[in-house]
Order: sequence, then C-alpha cells, then structure tokens
Amino acid sequence: MRKRMICTLAATLIITTTTAYAAVKEGGYSVSPILGGHIYDNNQQFNANLVVGARAGYNITKAIGVEALYDYVMPTASKFWSLSDISMHRFGAQALYHFTPDNQLVPYLAAGVAGVKFNGSGVNPKIHSSIDYGAGAKYFVTDNIAVRADIRHILYGYNGATYNNVAFTLGAYFQFGGVTPAAIAVTIVNNSLPGTIAAACTPAPEPVSCAPMPESALCPPVPESVKMIFSPVTREDCEVLWAATTAKDPSVTVARRACEIPPAISVLYGSDRVVFQVDYYSELDRVGEFLKEFPNSKVTIVGHADNTGSKAENIQFSLVRAAVLRSHILYKFKIDRSRISIKGYGESRPVASNQTDAGKAKNRRIEVIFSCE
Repeated sequence: MRKRMICTLAATLIITTTTAYAAVKEGGYSVSPILGGHIYDNNQQFNANLVVGARAGYNITKAIGVEALYDYVMPTASKFWSLSDISMHRFGAQALYHFTPDNQLVPYLAAGVAGVKFNGSGVNPKIHSSIDYGAGAKYFVTDNIAVRADIRHILYGYNGATYNNVAFTLGAYFQFGGVTPAAIAVTIVNNSLPGTIAAACTPAPEPVSCAPMPESALCPPVPESVKMIFSPVTREDCEVLWAATTAKDPSVTVARRACEIPPAISVLYGSDRVVFQVDYYSELDRVGEFLKEFPNSKVTIVGHADNTGSKAENIQFSLVRAAVLRSHILYKFKIDRSRISIKGYGESRPVASNQTDAGKAKNRRIEVIFSCE
C-alpha cells in the first residue's frame, strides 16, 4: 500500500507540474468554433456531409460546465431517393463533466438536448426534439486557448420513427475570465529551517572593476536560524542582470546586481511526509522571487530520503517531495517550467548517519541548487 501510494503521488505530481497553468477555470466563459462530419442513420438514406457550428459555454465549477450549441449540416442528397439539397440545423444545450480540469489534457463527458430542423424539398420542416451524449477532450496550448475534439450520438424522432446519427468534430476553445488556480500549499514539518543558505554579496562591476554595493541592497534579511556565508567573485561573475531605473534617481547611472546565489537551500521534513506547511513559506518563496528577479537563472530541486523502506520507494518519495516544491513555485510565481528541474536521489546521498533518528532527520531533506547563465 505504501509503495502504491508513493508511485501514485509521484506520477500525479510530475504530470501536473508539467502542465504549468493550463486549466478549466471556474466562472470562466468560452467560445468554440467547430468543424467536422455528420453521419445519418442508414434508414434515412442520406449521404454523410460536413458540419460547422459553434459553442458558447460557462464553467459553473472547474469540473462542471454548460454550453449552448448550434450546428449546421451542409446540404446533402439521398442515396436512393429523389430528394436533394437536404440540410439540417441543430440548436440546444449540453452539460459537460471535466475529469482532470487542472491538467493540460482535459477529457470530459457530455450530454444535452436540442431541436432538429430539416430544410429541403419534400422534408418535414417542423422542429423535432433530440437528445445527445458523448465524450471529448480539450488540450490547452496556452492558459486560455485549447484544441477540442468531440464525438456525439444524436437520437431524434422524425415522422414517427427514431433515428441515430453520429457527429464528430474538431475545434478551438477560447476561455475568458474565471478563477485562476491557487498556489499549491507547501508545508514543512520541522519548525526550523536547518542547513545553511550561502549567498555572495558581491561587488557590483564598474566598467573596469567591481565597486561594492550596500549590503542591504544585495541581501534581504533572513531569519536568525538561517546562516549567510559571503564569498568573493570574479569580475566576470558581475554580469549586469539587474539595474535600478534611472527615472527614480537620475543621479544613478547604473546600479548592478550580480547573479551570485545561494548554492543550496536545505529543508527537512518528517518520515513519510511528502507535503509541507509552515512558517517558512517566505523562505521557500525566495526561490521563486530569485527566479523572477534574475530571468537568466535556473534552479534544480533535489529530494533526499533516509534508509527507511526500500531503495525504490525512497527514490519515489524524494522525487515527490521535489515535485511539490516545484509545483508551488510554478503556480505562485508563474515561472517557465523549463527553468526548474527536479531530481530524486532517495537514500543514496546521506549527510549524516542513518543509524540514529537525528541522523535520519538530517537525511530527509530537499536541496534547491541555483545556477546563473
């Protein structure tokens, strides 16, 4: 059971954190132009033909949505009868149930009611009641634009008989408004943040040399439990990645900040814990804030475990813990997914002995490793 839980969490978190921000949004409106084919019941003796239409929708929740629909089946001829130029209009409403509304690929079921009206020589021009059901999927290419594919089984009565038609369509899905998915909560079991954060308060470069910057401008205050270690850098490291706007202070021609960062942030957690929460949210947010401030920087989030359980289970556990932190940063700071990678080493890289509880506690950790380009 424990192994199955770990594998399920690993697969779920790794997949969902690759989805960036694509999602069906609660309270969002949508418009979908569609194009496809319509196949008539064999007993109707009509040739299949092209269908065009549109959908206008509203998401009551992320999982449940409603859509108004209109379809127009292009004029067709009977296979054997003398009828020709027979077209069909279908207009009504349908309900949708989304299975994974927060993912990039969102499958759903649909069912609805509509009116069907035929035009052409020799047909009954009245509006006939119909019901339909089927399935579909939306694949988000941006936060609010998706490609959708649908198939519907349409049943309706006509002159005392019941007919079964099939429609299959491909279209675009444009979403407006709605509630943006909230950031994923991250919890730390330990009440203190162990380990060290090493940061270089580096000299800022002048045209030929590095001039010192005030410490307050380079290193934000940190909790007392976090130790900062300062180290020198070369002039080549003082690449200009940040500059104060001269509009605020015309006397400042160039204010530079070098991308010299903490080599690692370490966070401990309890045994069998994969979700964190606590008072050090601000420390975790510093990872996202750093990535926002330095657009050329990247991070690698590495998960580790103690030797409790099998090696395979511990690798999965450490990978899940890293995925949780990456998910938090992606959603809250809207960082490009390509700038954050995750790894899970399990029990293979201990920093203390696994023979004692204190040593195991130190080995159950996440390390965030920064890099600058």
